[in-house]
Amino acid sequence: MARLNANNGQKIGPSLVLRVMAGDTIQAGVKAFYKSTGTSTSSSTSSSMVIALLQVFAGSGVSDGAHYATGGNSPLATNFGSGNYDALKQQDPNQNLSDKPKAYLNYVLFDDRFNMVGENSGVKQVQGSPDALQTLATDRMVVKKTGFLYIYTNNESGEDVFFDNLVVALNTGPLLEETHYSPFGGTLAGISSKALQGTSYFENRLKYNGKELQSGEFNDGSGLMTYDYGARMYDQQIGRWMRTDPLSEISRRWSPYNYAYNNPVRFIDPDGMNVEESIVTQLNQDFISLAQGNYHASTNSKPFDWVHDRASNKVLWDPNVHSASDVTDPNKQYLGKGGILYGAANGGLVNLKNGGDWDYAVSPMSASSATTNVDEGESGGESEGSGEWTHAANYEIGALGTAWGAKENLLDYAAKLSPEIEELGYFKAVKLGSRGLLVAQAVVSGAQIYHVWNHSDGNWRTNEGNKWGVTAKATLDVTMGAIGAFGGPIGLGISGAYFLGDAFGVWGDWGEIPKP
Repeated sequence: MARLNANNGQKIGPSLVLRVMAGDTIQAGVKAFYKSTGTSTSSSTSSSMVIALLQVFAGSGVSDGAHYATGGNSPLATNFGSGNYDALKQQDPNQNLSDKPKAYLNYVLFDDRFNMVGENSGVKQVQGSPDALQTLATDRMVVKKTGFLYIYTNNESGEDVFFDNLVVALNTGPLLEETHYSPFGGTLAGISSKALQGTSYFENRLKYNGKELQSGEFNDGSGLMTYDYGARMYDQQIGRWMRTDPLSEISRRWSPYNYAYNNPVRFIDPDGMNVEESIVTQLNQDFISLAQGNYHASTNSKPFDWVHDRASNKVLWDPNVHSASDVTDPNKQYLGKGGILYGAANGGLVNLKNGGDWDYAVSPMSASSATTNVDEGESGGESEGSGEWTHAANYEIGALGTAWGAKENLLDYAAKLSPEIEELGYFKAVKLGSRGLLVAQAVVSGAQIYHVWNHSDGNWRTNEGNKWGVTAKATLDVTMGAIGAFGGPIGLGISGAYFLGDAFGVWGDWGEIPKP
């Protein structure tokens, strides 16, 4: 039993401090007794009560890593003043009645950032009648934030108030440990915490990225403090692996000891074998793309569709259109979701892709080299001269093939100087693109030869000389494209000179297919 008297005794009675975790449930109770109604008059100031309280919790006691519940670095010593003391009593007017004793059961929760948690802080005033034993008890409450809970009794009056049998019931919740890490895996002790448990509890060894921490393996209790990723051991203290990368040949630009390309915010290494994009980064990319008006199929089940606006003669990727039924404006035509070849008035053939992207299947042509016009640029329009289109397309594909051949030759030369060039996806794309354009050129040339030999009306001239001329010209175009793609620097020069001369009409019109 404790006798409290602010004038002739102790101001602070039975008290304790507990380490609690978010989700724990707690309830406190104490027996109280007083004899005189004079206890309703305070004989002490708030400041003197706080000083007395700090003296009670001044010694060494409960701590959790970098967190100290008592002493000069405790949250009570640094963030609890007379203003907080008064505010605590004023939270509930029914627990600070003027005609009742100025004696209380107090409970105050501070989180790990030394902020007082109002939902888990308050007082219970001694009430009832003199000469009657009474019980003060808090309601059963759920702890909102991890931190330290201070429970104490006090008496501000100059008359005796007795407290006895302080009981606290604590039921642990599902949260036993909360650990924060730096990007490379170092523990941030100042904002990490764990429930205080006895020696009968198993230690949690699955920590950073869910990997097992190897520690305490030596007789003195120390250890290497490395994480077991399966293929390799990782030292979070230096951000490096303890052995070389077993797949180092696929990342030759990087040190075989680097962790996550030195960028663990963006990348993860699940098993010590290969780096992957983190889920957070992928979600952020989707968010940024959506914010910019782009579309990712993985985040939206209703993609936007392509629409042709006749009023402005523009093709739009309309966010309000998800099917043909959504197009109600008579000046707009529904084109589709993607995979659309769209003939533009500038002579180009545009590939409209899913997700709002597009590129040229056939590059735009100048007015002097082609007169292709597709009705308002709509998909599936009628051409004004298929012969001119096929010849112009052949010229365009040939020119593109030469350009891609130049890229391939340059990359081949660069690869001899630095083998890492071969790892680039761009290098492979150039090689495939160069071959693909050669195939496209062969298809277009075949279409020329087929039409000139099998049509005798419409826009096709069918005299024998022109048939043989067109056939020879189409065959020569394919041959020159192949020389540019496979002939090395010399072949590239020959092919480039040929197609450049063809563009300026140096070779004449002996292979043309003019209108009748």
